[in-house]
This record gives sequence, structure tokens and C-alpha cells, in this order.
Amino acid sequence: MNYFFIKDRGSMVEIRNRSRFPFHSYTFFIDNQQVATFFQGNTFYLSKIGLPPGQHLLSIVAHYQADGMQVPLAEQHFIVVPQLSSLLSQGDERVYARDFRAGDILVASNNVDEKMTGYMGHSAIVVSPDQLIECPGGHPAMEQDTIQQFLEYHPHHAHYRPRLAEMGQRAAAFALNYLSQYRRNLKNGIEQPIFSFSLNVPLEDPWTAIYCSKLIWLSYFYGANYKFINDFLWFSPEDLHHNLKDNEHFELLYQHPEFGFLINT
Repeated sequence: MNYFFIKDRGSMVEIRNRSRFPFHSYTFFIDNQQVATFFQGNTFYLSKIGLPPGQHLLSIVAHYQADGMQVPLAEQHFIVVPQLSSLLSQGDERVYARDFRAGDILVASNNVDEKMTGYMGHSAIVVSPDQLIECPGGHPAMEQDTIQQFLEYHPHHAHYRPRLAEMGQRAAAFALNYLSQYRRNLKNGIEQPIFSFSLNVPLEDPWTAIYCSKLIWLSYFYGANYKFINDFLWFSPEDLHHNLKDNEHFELLYQHPEFGFLINT
């Protein structure tokens, strides 16, 4: 019996725990190279972007505790990355031939807690071909991280780009400067802004509180002189998505077939 269910999802591999073991950590290897470690959840996604065409060995090592001891269970599967030409002929070029530019916006309808898929969501702003800035929650309130990890954690996402490159570049420049000032604040013992969804803090206020989609709002408002419209309550990833879709100033580059929000926040 296999402990894990493996599903090919285009640019991603879905890995789902199908056993009853109370695993508390999971480590994944591709061709004997460690690529990810998780400490909670039952469903995980690994990106195939960057792997050469052909067959690759996926190894999974999961641990659970029994009688005060760490017990490992290991399992191996093979995954296949097709030739790019065959991928393009199947209509997957929007996944496999994607590029990322400063100011691109990623909006996900799933979060790390998959029970909240379609409700909470997440978002980030791209600042270079392989880096983005996001507010993942908690402390630190803002981080610069790889685009790849976003794709792995948030496969149910949409990818938007401003039609004017300068607009995106200016928004990305603001996000980088904003992050730099935040890090200087922390170094000086000043925790500003904090991660918070407080409705008492205006969107225009960058230093009291921040969250993922507010970061996008601020970056475009102050960096590119562009104002996204908020309908009510906080400016959520759902609000961001509905500002971006059918927007003459932005284009949709990619949308996962299971992307979507269930409620209007």
C-alpha cells in the first residue's frame, strides 16, 4: 500500500497523504536533492518548473512519533516532465513558458490552510524575474522570497501584469523601498508596520498595519499613482482579483482552472 497519492497537475505535482499515520513532518526529494519540507497539512504541491524533460525520482520521507521515538516512513514515485514542444501542443504554454516581470501581481484563492481555499486567499507583488515581496502573516510582517515557493504553496492562483511596463516597475520599486524601510525599523527596535487586518487603519496608512493585498494596494497607489477600488471592509485578495479582471490597465497571463473565490469579501 502506498502512503501517498500522487497526481500530475501540469506544472505542479500534487502529493496527498492517504494514510492514517499522524505525520508531523514531510520532506520531499527530487533525484535525491531535497526540495521542500513541511510541518503540517495533508496535501502538498511541488513545482516541476526548472526540471529538465524526462523521468525524475520523487522521494518522500514522513515522520510520526510513537512511544517517544521519531519513526520515519519513506516512499518513492516517478514523475515525468514532457518535452516543451509536446507541452505547447497540449495548450499548456501559459504554464510552462511563463515569465515574471517587476510589478506582476499574483493572487491566490488558496492559502497554506487548504480549508480556507476560496475564502481567504493570498497575494504578492513580483519585483524581479525570480523574486517577490509578500506579507505571509505574523512576524516579520513583510518578506522577500522566491516566486517558486509561492507557486508551490499557492497553485490556485491568477497572474496579472500591468500593460505599461513603467507602471509595474514603479510599483515594484515602491515595494522594495517599503521593505527596506521596514527592515531598518526592525533593526532599530521599531515594529512598524505590524501584520494586522484591523479595519480601523486606513488603506492609505502604510506604517500602522499591513497585510498581503494591502501591500499591493500601497505599492500601486504610492509607487504608480494608481488606486484600486475597495468595496467594503478590508481590501482582500478577492477585491484585488475583481479589480484586476476585465481591467484595461492589466492583462491576465495565467489562471489555474480551480482558481476562484466563494464569497465577496
